Amino acid sequence: MPKKLHWKYLLYVLMVAYVLFVGTNMYQFNAMMEFVHQHPVEVSRETREMKTRVLEMRNTMPGLLSSPELTLDDIENIFTQQDDAQDRSLAKVRELLPEEQDKLDAVRQAFTDIRQVRRDAARTLQDNSDYNRAMEHYKRDIEPYAAKVHDALDDVFQVSENMTQRIQDEMLRRTNITILLSVIWGCAIIGALIYADRREQIKNREIAYREGLFSQLSQNVDEVFMIASDSRTFEYVSPNCIRLISLAASEISRTPEKLYTFLPPADGEWLKNILDSGDPPAGTAERDVHLEAYGKFYKIGVYSICMPSHRQERFIVTIIDQTGSFLHQQALNDALKNAHAASAAKSSFLSHMSHEIRTPLNAIIGMTTIAANRLDDRSRVADCLGKIAGSSRHLLELVNDVLDMSKIESGKLSISHEPFNLRSSIQNINNLIRPQAQARQLDFDIFLTGVDEEELCGDSLRLNQILLNILSNALKFTPRGGSIRLEIMQLAKKRNTIRLRFIISDTGIGMSEDFLQRLYQPFEQASASTAARYGGTGLGMPITSNLVSLMGGVISVRSREGEGTTFAVELPFGLSERAAEKHDSLPPLRVLIVDDDHGTCEHAALLLERMGLHPRWTLSGREAVDIAKAAHEAGSGYEVCLIDWKMPGMDGAETARNIRGVVGDDVLIIIISAYDWGPIEEEARSAGVDGFIAKPFFSSTLYDALLSSTQRLRVTAGDGPHSAGPEYDFSGRRILLVEDNEFNREIGQEFLGMANAAVEHAENGREAVDRFTASAPGYYDMILMDVQMPVMNGHEATRAIRASGHPDARDIPILAMTADAFSEDVAAAAAAGMNGHLAKPVNINDLYRLMDMHLKKRTRQV
Repeated sequence: MPKKLHWKYLLYVLMVAYVLFVGTNMYQFNAMMEFVHQHPVEVSRETREMKTRVLEMRNTMPGLLSSPELTLDDIENIFTQQDDAQDRSLAKVRELLPEEQDKLDAVRQAFTDIRQVRRDAARTLQDNSDYNRAMEHYKRDIEPYAAKVHDALDDVFQVSENMTQRIQDEMLRRTNITILLSVIWGCAIIGALIYADRREQIKNREIAYREGLFSQLSQNVDEVFMIASDSRTFEYVSPNCIRLISLAASEISRTPEKLYTFLPPADGEWLKNILDSGDPPAGTAERDVHLEAYGKFYKIGVYSICMPSHRQERFIVTIIDQTGSFLHQQALNDALKNAHAASAAKSSFLSHMSHEIRTPLNAIIGMTTIAANRLDDRSRVADCLGKIAGSSRHLLELVNDVLDMSKIESGKLSISHEPFNLRSSIQNINNLIRPQAQARQLDFDIFLTGVDEEELCGDSLRLNQILLNILSNALKFTPRGGSIRLEIMQLAKKRNTIRLRFIISDTGIGMSEDFLQRLYQPFEQASASTAARYGGTGLGMPITSNLVSLMGGVISVRSREGEGTTFAVELPFGLSERAAEKHDSLPPLRVLIVDDDHGTCEHAALLLERMGLHPRWTLSGREAVDIAKAAHEAGSGYEVCLIDWKMPGMDGAETARNIRGVVGDDVLIIIISAYDWGPIEEEARSAGVDGFIAKPFFSSTLYDALLSSTQRLRVTAGDGPHSAGPEYDFSGRRILLVEDNEFNREIGQEFLGMANAAVEHAENGREAVDRFTASAPGYYDMILMDVQMPVMNGHEATRAIRASGHPDARDIPILAMTADAFSEDVAAAAAAGMNGHLAKPVNINDLYRLMDMHLKKRTRQV
């Protein structure tokens, strides 16, 4: 700032100095001109006049001297007048040229001499009338004196001219100096002006840049600021107010009342009172404002400033949008609360897990101790071993839940998309849940609605896990005498996709509205008393919810305490490209369906119609008897009757007996039952029943039963829950068991020995490769391979075996037996060249089934 002032003042000094310089020179020029006018010019004029008079005298003198009519006095008067005029002029010149007195004295002397000569001539030529005589006398006596006067006057005139020339020269010199200095001064002023202009332009650009920057800043910051002198006058309003408070700056400047009405009444009145008080606040007056209609949070600040240019107080009003920071703080508070809740839930989980884990461990350790002390009591040992197995399975379920949740939270759980049979999956679920429901004296039913596809693509393992998690909770929380229902509905089918809805409802204890909000949070349980009474980890439903989301589905729940719970899960599946089994067409049979469930009847009728059959259904046994009797009497009797075993009023046995009594042997009667029909088979057969079909029935289930009817065979449908698998015998088979853990190795050898297989073992992958490559062709029939082993793991060993030149390297079955139980582990085993995968702890039936399948497959290939 001082540098800027220096250049401005320098410009002022230059301009003032230039004005003074020009004024001084003009004054000097004027003085010189006046001096020239009053001195040399006046002297020259007077000198010329004196010379003129001398010339006039020279011209008139001969005439005067030759005029006899003029008296001497007349002539003297004329001479006196001429002399007076010359004296006046000479006196004036003497005043103007005091320094030239010598030359003026010479003029005076010349005047005196010519006057004397002239008067002598006048007296001499008195009364003369001869002009020539007078001229001759003049030339002889007067002319020399006249010439003398003329020369003297020339000297004076020359002095005057010289003085004039000197003054002119001085004026020219001063003029040149003035011009030079004016040019220099002018250039300096112009340079100063240019510099000042450039400085001003730079300053203006800086101001424009700062104003633009300020405008951009004010447009983009979340803070409105205003300058006000009172509540009615806003001198400045930042332009970003239209973005932050939805009011234009011009609106507030023109109508400040809009600002006050925008704010809540109390806050608007508070701001108005401060601006009108005239008493500026000490420091900053602030107020938090919440605009509920807009969902916004603001902080209003007011503080005073003194404007030097106005010499009065002004108010600065700021309105800061704190919505983001408030919501962020709220989110942080919520996150902190959730973190505390999660921490508390995890602490509770650890406490419950400790209890849940210690309970089966205590049973395992205790029963092991009891069995060890009662080795001579086989029944007691068998009882202990059964309890140890049950506790082990429970412990495995706990570990699986924790591992699944960990996998989900880390984002490493993948969903497979592989072909599977829906009928098999549902039948497996039925086989698992129904015995437990019967043991708890619960009714469990599965219903299908519009499901006409069985071969699907998706993750059947995760589907089973979802349904079993929900159904297990229904079993756990439904008291004796209650019911559980699984309904499967086909919602839509488009090209290669299908969407199914699974509805699981129960009449259990239900859930509170509060717990429903926390249902899918990890480690949450309804209450401590619930956890203590029913057990569990609080991970089942979070796992289920995450699995549904990963599979692209949705899950919902409705529940009321004391009334039960209904879960609805919708999942998309692909339609498998795996060709369904080709069935021979059936004859156009007439089929009567009898079931008290409306949905079951409609579903069965739909499937039968698609097979080209002619179904009719009814909801009661008594009406079914009447329909069968009427049709038989009309000659269009039914060839097949599908009758539910459990119906109100007339049950399945009585209905079958009555129909058989009316129709005789012309109809095939098949009992529909969701239960194991072993206990009822004898009664059903005695009532005239020809066969059984299990609920829920799919298209293939009905086809198998109806195919039997066309052949008039009294057989049971092949997928009934009572079917028993064959006994496995691996006599003559040699198995290489690769396991580094001694206890697991002992268990594996015992399991294989129970099926009469010959067993050899290796303790790591390297030893397994060496044993196999050193063996003769056909020596080993199968390799059971652990994965996590020292020296060489199972994957590396499998690759080495497949890459060896042994004749059996390519086709010998290698099954993984490992604690790595995730789908990625199954895929990794297949990628390494393994033929199958068994998760530890190994289920003996799964082991035998998988071994039998691959051994038979290899035998067929050979």
